[in-house]
Amino acid sequence: MNIGEKIKEERLKREWTQEYLSTLLNVSRPTVSSWEVGRNYPDLETIILISDLLEIPLDNLLREDTEIVKDVTKEMKRNKYYRLILKISAAIVLVFLLFNLVLKVNQQRYLSNLKELGWQTLQIDKINQTTDKQFELIEGDTDYYVNLASPRIGLKMITRKDNLVIEVKNESHIELIISKDNDPTANENINVKVRKNLILSDKPFDNFQLTSEQTNDSVLDYISKNKKDYQEMIDNTLLKINEIKKS
Repeated sequence: MNIGEKIKEERLKREWTQEYLSTLLNVSRPTVSSWEVGRNYPDLETIILISDLLEIPLDNLLREDTEIVKDVTKEMKRNKYYRLILKISAAIVLVFLLFNLVLKVNQQRYLSNLKELGWQTLQIDKINQTTDKQFELIEGDTDYYVNLASPRIGLKMITRKDNLVIEVKNESHIELIISKDNDPTANENINVKVRKNLILSDKPFDNFQLTSEQTNDSVLDYISKNKKDYQEMIDNTLLKINEIKKS
């Protein structure tokens, strides 16, 4: 006896009409009729409700009906899969929200520390307009610049001394910005990744394809010629980044 026949049998025992049962189950009368004649089957949630309503153990209701058992098994697996996807999605959203919260908290701390350390908001045009997210500090012949407009970028500092420019985020993210516009004596326009001791990183030119060994040598010669100034800039910039990051 399939599930439709069992539903019909138990309904008739109670002298319920299809209309009455459909009302109890919150479905249409033709839906109940289609179950009873075997045209289709109720879904898993409705089967559980029918089991409770007609006081039929779920095992007895499904026994001998191989098709509905297959459908229920598939639906259970599908629901389990959906629940897993939902949990993973919720976890991703939570991590994303927490990550952004941490970034915003850090940004506020950086802003507060910059003001406390005497950094000035950067003038952005000739009529003395300033921005509250871009800061500048000038010490002698060295100019330090920080832009906190985007929390996701984090704290990154650009330092200029005479014709030399570097960009520093931390000890693992240091770039020498070599440009003919900054220094006419430079032969190349290139960013060179280095470590804090000015040793080239594993992939110093991964954003630029050097065209020849001679070009490579010219870049290394330029760095060597300005080694003392570069090292001083790197050390001072890392020191200032640590000051800004303090709790």
